[in-house]
Amino acid sequence: MAASDMFILMQPVDNALGDQGLVFAGLQEGAHKYSNEVREKPIGGKMDHSYGVSSEEIDFTLDRIKDDPAQLQLLGAFRKKKQIKFWKGYRAYDPVTNKHDVDFGYGVVEEIEDGFDDESATIESTLKVKLETVPMQIPKLPDSILNPSSASITITPELPGEYKGELETRTKTPDENAGA
Repeated sequence: MAASDMFILMQPVDNALGDQGLVFAGLQEGAHKYSNEVREKPIGGKMDHSYGVSSEEIDFTLDRIKDDPAQLQLLGAFRKKKQIKFWKGYRAYDPVTNKHDVDFGYGVVEEIEDGFDDESATIESTLKVKLETVPMQIPKLPDSILNPSSASITITPELPGEYKGELETRTKTPDENAGA
């Protein structure tokens, strides 16, 4: 599966109730790593192995997008040492239930690397999962959250003098012949 098939929705724990969270723009790659501590104990001249504690972490690389709200919130959570909630899932959804399969968890941002080279600028981050993630389903996310660029302003044809103001705040010029 390609990174374009996945999303990571995040939300700092101190966001307002009802906040929908933010999907990271420019997800290039990532990994969800599960680890078990393996304990060693010598017994009768041989080494016995047993399980210790388990841990999880999520690593991901993003295209550096200066004003991406999710990237800014991630950096803010790191600086303030705040936990985040995250949902790692698949963009595809079940058309019958209208839901996405996701792994949900709480995490702490262990590190953020603001990288750059002659070709690109990236943000790499590692989230340490608190205890464990749990599988669940969430309602289908609207395109405005999954693909923020799809929520951009649509350019529609207009006649000279029909509107005034900048594109984002334009207003229709009153028709002087209306009501005549």
